[in-house]
Amino acid sequence: MENTLLEIFELGYLALTKQNVSKLLIINKIDIILKMFFMHLRLAQGTRCLSDAGYAELSEGALEIGRMIGNWIKEIKNPKVAPDTQLSLDSKSLPQDRLLEI
Repeated sequence: MENTLLEIFELGYLALTKQNVSKLLIINKIDIILKMFFMHLRLAQGTRCLSDAGYAELSEGALEIGRMIGNWIKEIKNPKVAPDTQLSLDSKSLPQDRLLEI
């Protein structure tokens, strides 16, 4: 299970460096690996290799990761760009506070 979590974190960092389709493919792989992790958790708890308290703690953390992954997938599929963040090449059209960020 430790190796599975390490793989999830490694793929998460890899996804940060990618764009659009590549990022989505990596995140979908993370989602699949996370589902396998839940299966391992249930198996470990069912065979009493993991206590109920340990199961609760690990599954709570995994659920949080799952929510993050789900939100990341939604963000990639439906990007929401606010009108004031779309910049044109004409500096006159930029808000003054945005000039400092560029």
